[in-house]
Amino acid sequence: EDSAPATQLNNIQAQVQSMLSGDDADGDEVKPATFAVHLDDRDCSFEVYCGSLADFEHPAEAIGIVCWTNESCNLEGNRPGEQLLERGEEELKMDIDTLPIITETAWGTVKCGTGNAVIVGPEKYGSLDAPCVILTVGPLSPSNWDDIEPHDGDTLHYTKTMLQSSYRSSLVLVRHAQLQAVALSMLTTRPGGSAYKETLKVGLQTLVDEVKFSGLRDVHIVASSSAEATTITSMLAEMGLGRIYH
Repeated sequence: EDSAPATQLNNIQAQVQSMLSGDDADGDEVKPATFAVHLDDRDCSFEVYCGSLADFEHPAEAIGIVCWTNESCNLEGNRPGEQLLERGEEELKMDIDTLPIITETAWGTVKCGTGNAVIVGPEKYGSLDAPCVILTVGPLSPSNWDDIEPHDGDTLHYTKTMLQSSYRSSLVLVRHAQLQAVALSMLTTRPGGSAYKETLKVGLQTLVDEVKFSGLRDVHIVASSSAEATTITSMLAEMGLGRIYH
């Protein structure tokens, strides 16, 4: 009966330790890495770097930001979401608040089910450069502090399946909105946890596999730390993507 509180305590302790060790520091120096995905009708670049989704800028007009959230589409409580709300000002908050409610549950309103995505915009959202924001609900906390026990295969299988669905749902909206470039972060279990690299890899592989259907020309992957940027860079290289050196 004490397993759930104990797990929550361990997750909180791990999150605090990660913060204390500087894993989330914004000041980490890491050079951006760019990879090319060669498609039948175009090339799409994947650029990996540390930073903030709210700072995403691109010369194309049709650009968007993909942000992880919960089923209530509440961006408060995780740093990337709060930064978007701050920069997007009242216009973004109003568009999110007025998203249609699918159902009411004991945990609150549901505006987007797990594995799905919704979009707001195009609109001038405060000082954000992107006129479209896609809110995506995955099977893990948007703060990336959930964990999966090493031998819990059922939970890992469910998590990977729903992660794939979340990324695909986002790219469907990208195609419908005819976006040319997007920025997103990766949804994972707790960095350093037993399933971290596996959840990170399934997200990257889904993006690489599905980008062909999206119409995108540029995908910016905003890493949460220099360590994550390095891991993502290595994984994309292992998938056979050619690196572009500027």
